Amino acid sequence: METEGRLVFTYACSALGIKILYQGSSCRIRGCCTGRDDDCSFTIVSRGAICYCDQYCTSGSPGPVDCCTDYWDVCNHPVEPTRSEEPWPPPAWGCYKDGRYYGEGTIIKDNCNSCKCFNGLWKCSTDVCLVRQDLIQHINSGDFGWKADNYSQFWGMTVEEGFKKRLGTFPPSHSLLNMREAPVSVMYTC
Repeated sequence: METEGRLVFTYACSALGIKILYQGSSCRIRGCCTGRDDDCSFTIVSRGAICYCDQYCTSGSPGPVDCCTDYWDVCNHPVEPTRSEEPWPPPAWGCYKDGRYYGEGTIIKDNCNSCKCFNGLWKCSTDVCLVRQDLIQHINSGDFGWKADNYSQFWGMTVEEGFKKRLGTFPPSHSLLNMREAPVSVMYTC
């Protein structure tokens, strides 16, 4: 799968049947390996393929196409390749959001929706938010005669909360709703 023009890789922990998503820098995260090391790899989900961060990826068949995209920047330099000091495999359970790791069970707020990390995936509520970045961009890309803006005081509120708390009026009282028009009689004098 591609996200914002960057490949998304997974590391598959076959013993547990777990896939953990990474964006882009596979060798930078995994570390570089000397010689041939078939475990020094990432699965490229969008292409149904595997790429490698070991030295063998440049020499074996089918050649350099086996190397992960960041191999040349991270591993292909005159200094001996080194393994990352990060624990490998990475923690089995947890989620990533905007490049940041969150442990299993962590709850975060994404605008007006709550998201919980569950089995390595985000489970989020699906409320309609009062401020929607996609809608603002859509309006501003059109010729409607006005421009939408992000009013941060409304960030994190649902549309329902906006109706209840931010319309600036209170519902009319019961007695006001029961009022009827008073008959008016007009008298003319000459």
